[in-house]
Amino acid sequence: MTAYLDSSALVKLYYPEEYSDALQAWVHRHTPELLVTPLHSLELLSAMAQKEFRGEITQESRAQWEIYFERDQVGGVLSRLVPDWPRVFDDAGRITRELTRRIGTRSLDVLHIAVARLSPIDLFVTNDARQGHAAREAGLTVRFVSALP
Repeated sequence: MTAYLDSSALVKLYYPEEYSDALQAWVHRHTPELLVTPLHSLELLSAMAQKEFRGEITQESRAQWEIYFERDQVGGVLSRLVPDWPRVFDDAGRITRELTRRIGTRSLDVLHIAVARLSPIDLFVTNDARQGHAAREAGLTVRFVSALP
């Protein structure tokens, strides 16, 4: 199985949040191929820098997280995907025109949905209800972190 975890889900593999244990157990049980893109890298880097800014983690913890994230990409725990960005942005524009006025999706969420639609995935995993609804409307099979078996 190949899964695309949006950033709200992926961060739970590296920082203890609600449902982190459930997601880690699901990954351990099902051992899906987990695709990550440069968009994930940027969003996770930003999320961890925000945690440091708010005083939730130390600079050392953030630096250690970066090492773990890179190690998992190099070591094959995460599979790096470099999307065809022009196609992704074209598809994101279509998704935005179709869904954002009804669902209220944000641009980064739409980019994740577009990448997933253009990738060979079986499952889109998110912790964001609005994004999950939009992903389902866009034709993806969606699982919410809170409802993983």
